[in-house]
Amino acid sequence: MALVLGACGEGPQPPEVLASALYETEFLQRPGRVAFREETCWIGARAWLHVGAIGVGTLRVEVAMDGLDDTVLLDTTLTGGIRSETLELPGTDPRPLIITLKSTGDVTLLAFAVQELRAPAQPPPTRLPGSMRGRNVVVFVADSLHAEHLSGYGYERDTSPYIDRIAEAGVRFRYAYSQTSWTLSSVSSLFTSVEQERHGVLELDQRLGDEFSTLAELFSSAGYRTVGLIQNGIIWPATGLDRGFAEYTIFPWHTEGTRQLMARAVEVMLEVSDDPFFLYVHLTPPHQPYQPPASFRELYLDPEYDGEVDGSIISCAIVAKASPPAGDPDVRRLAALYDGHIRYVDDQIGNALRAMLGAGRLNELLVVVTSDHGEAFLQHGAQGHNSHVYEEMVRIPLVFYAPESPIPVGQVVDAPVTLLDVMPTLIDLCALEPPRHRLRGASLVGLLESHGASVRSRPESFVPRSIFMTSRYKDDPAKLHAAIRIGRHKLVTRGGRAFLYDLVADPGETEDLAAQRPVHARVLEHRLDAWYADATSRDSAAETVALDPARRQAIRALGYGGK
Repeated sequence: MALVLGACGEGPQPPEVLASALYETEFLQRPGRVAFREETCWIGARAWLHVGAIGVGTLRVEVAMDGLDDTVLLDTTLTGGIRSETLELPGTDPRPLIITLKSTGDVTLLAFAVQELRAPAQPPPTRLPGSMRGRNVVVFVADSLHAEHLSGYGYERDTSPYIDRIAEAGVRFRYAYSQTSWTLSSVSSLFTSVEQERHGVLELDQRLGDEFSTLAELFSSAGYRTVGLIQNGIIWPATGLDRGFAEYTIFPWHTEGTRQLMARAVEVMLEVSDDPFFLYVHLTPPHQPYQPPASFRELYLDPEYDGEVDGSIISCAIVAKASPPAGDPDVRRLAALYDGHIRYVDDQIGNALRAMLGAGRLNELLVVVTSDHGEAFLQHGAQGHNSHVYEEMVRIPLVFYAPESPIPVGQVVDAPVTLLDVMPTLIDLCALEPPRHRLRGASLVGLLESHGASVRSRPESFVPRSIFMTSRYKDDPAKLHAAIRIGRHKLVTRGGRAFLYDLVADPGETEDLAAQRPVHARVLEHRLDAWYADATSRDSAAETVALDPARRQAIRALGYGGK
């Protein structure tokens, strides 16, 4: 422990500090009487606490960290002058801390800040920003695609041979998340880089507000032809998600609709034009009902199964209501049908890109493959999506691929990222003008850049960044399930309780560590509560639109009750 005393503003700084920053808003200078003050924080490296105080009395500073007894950093008497303290915080790895200040007498806190030891900032990449300017951009969204059901993400079945090949030729994000677990809100976030609490689209019959610029609007303003091909009727034009698209077409949700949509996608990609295109392809598969064509339907089925589950909406509802264990034969049957549906959508994406390859134009593309949310099979008592924020409902694939470009080949990124990051990344890559609203995600260009080398970071090297997720809770916040992930740990709150998981040791979120690591749980819960309070501090209610009978029927066909 290092302790430096001196007059305020004259105390020496830790000599090893190469770069520093105040730790978000918790540690901004906030003069005030101390008496008792507690701050929760997440520290990513070796760090120092700077404290300035004035008055007559005593000042005590303690730090709590999981696995250690409370550490007294300072216990001193103030005699009327201004004093400053520089205290080295315990630990060197990313860690949660609770810092407590206690005083007696008449003591006022003048300054409170944390300074971290950080490596010198890497120079910004010189090749990637703007390097995709004028290149055709295709974003494929396979609805309800849980990353852990892709073979390239470690799944035992060979469900995604073509997506895997794209990932091997580009950059794959191992831990990508949707901000919520249902389509309309998630796509609104994808198109705006704004969380559902801030854009306000929480219901099936709501419209994105005009104050938010969409991704298509940015591409359109940059001179791109913009085409949206949509198979999930929940994101129909009245939602406002069509803004900026010159063409926005809704296709039927069934297999014939998939064929029609992909035929149009290939037409768009092969059209000759002086202007580049931005193409958004939203495919229903593998969303329920899990009923792909027969050649894909039979791929993973157990021939000895003798039940009645056929992947229809009705059978999904029956299994969900019965809520059997995750290993039940009916549940395994649904998962096998879902996997066949994944193989089908993988084949559709592969066929489209093979058409570009056959035309000698594959190297004109920047391709993004992702999903709007995952899909659950009773791992935590739910089937499908739309209800909670455990990994199966919010962990999604995210792949960037651009042949013959500065985007690296074979890179796997372990730092947790989110769909909110896609818009800022495309803004950087394609040199688009930023939107009129504040982006809540971050550009991934720095993670994409590897100077041509294959990079596989270890789980221990996760960037200590907060990733927030919330369920669809409609008009009743009491139904809210929320989560925060920092590094390898994730805290889930539901039903008035908080559950802490180590996702590296326990990717299935089966062992609650909250009692074993109370400081960790408390710090994450504090950060989650602070984020949610800020995100909901303004009126963000989206406009309500009328659902016509055809739209209601389309919504019900996908398992939504509608209104």
